Amino acid sequence: MTSHSPSWPWWIKLLWQLVALFIFYSWGHNFVQIMCIDHEQMDFVQEWVAARNWLTGSPVYEEHATCLPKHLPIFDQGLKREEMRVQYNAHPPTSVLLGLPLGLMDYRWALLTWNIFSLGLILLAL
Repeated sequence: MTSHSPSWPWWIKLLWQLVALFIFYSWGHNFVQIMCIDHEQMDFVQEWVAARNWLTGSPVYEEHATCLPKHLPIFDQGLKREEMRVQYNAHPPTSVLLGLPLGLMDYRWALLTWNIFSLGLILLAL
């Protein structure tokens, strides 16, 4: 015995598509801008810098005050150790391994890719 759930009427599907189009149209540019936040996102910076360190032969868990200026020029402007919220990468090696392909990209593109991938996984989970 199979149970077949009823399909939504065509007009409800159309209504949801119009709502989605309106949201994407009104938030589109800002949404992408939000997904490309710069270095303030210290959590992802740890993944990306660790991947860059590994790709360049530097220690993966090198102090951020040393390795951030090498990989992100924005940090080359007088970065002080006491200004850092996180001085060393606090993530396990498996997360560094997951971030290795993103280390091949520029930081902003890597962050955008990471955020879109994460958003896709959240939507898939829902």
